[in-house]
Amino acid sequence: MDNNRHIPVLSDSAVRIVDYLANELPLVKTCIWETRWLHGWMNMQPPSNWIIVETEREVLESVFYRLTDISNAVFLEPNWKVVDLYVLQHHEAVIIKPLLSGALTLPVGKLTTAAPEKMLVDIVAEPNLFRAQHGELDLIFANAFREVPIDQVKMLRYALRRRRYDVVIGLIP
Repeated sequence: MDNNRHIPVLSDSAVRIVDYLANELPLVKTCIWETRWLHGWMNMQPPSNWIIVETEREVLESVFYRLTDISNAVFLEPNWKVVDLYVLQHHEAVIIKPLLSGALTLPVGKLTTAAPEKMLVDIVAEPNLFRAQHGELDLIFANAFREVPIDQVKMLRYALRRRRYDVVIGLIP
């Protein structure tokens, strides 16, 4: 199934972040994905794109400070208030979060990105961050399952890890 996976294309900004981190912090493990990848599964189109950069907890601050060199819209683990007051003001923002153990990632060339199963579980598990998607969870799941191969076993295992099993299983079409 993984061989037939559709890998979304990174924006120029995300490519710049990947290249920058590869040069500045080559040994740091990161996973990068963009919220605009979810837009094709939604009716209401959010006006913004957030580049999600996930990395090991020990280096979160290092990654954050490095990325502030190339963007003025970088946020480290923003809570709902920071999202409301600051993140939503940007058409494009970079969100730095911890990469959880057991996260479903896909290696793509020199970078690692989120598997569709991870994105689906993450938008359920973090409603304060992924507010724009929450009104359309049923539609997002239905469209994702129709358009890309989804490994339900892996997705549900990750949902269990994120303590969102019951919600995620209820969204499977």
